[in-house]
Amino acid sequence: MLASERAIIGGKVGVAVTYGYVKDVASASHLSSLPVVMEGVDYLMPYKGKVHLISLEVAASDFEAHRRTFERILRSVHWR
Repeated sequence: MLASERAIIGGKVGVAVTYGYVKDVASASHLSSLPVVMEGVDYLMPYKGKVHLISLEVAASDFEAHRRTFERILRSVHWR
């Protein structure tokens, strides 16, 4: 885990947990590559007695580019 912080999505309060790990792609026989550093963020949003998970996980080198798109998607979330 890299960080955790309060998050507000669609007017509801939850938590965002950012994490990283190394994915060993050598275990996939069709791939011959070095391990890939992955980065992700999970938004845990309680709503009506349940916890909803909204997640992004990509290669760390691409995280910021994808995060901008993901944040646009998060802005479209509405709780009903």
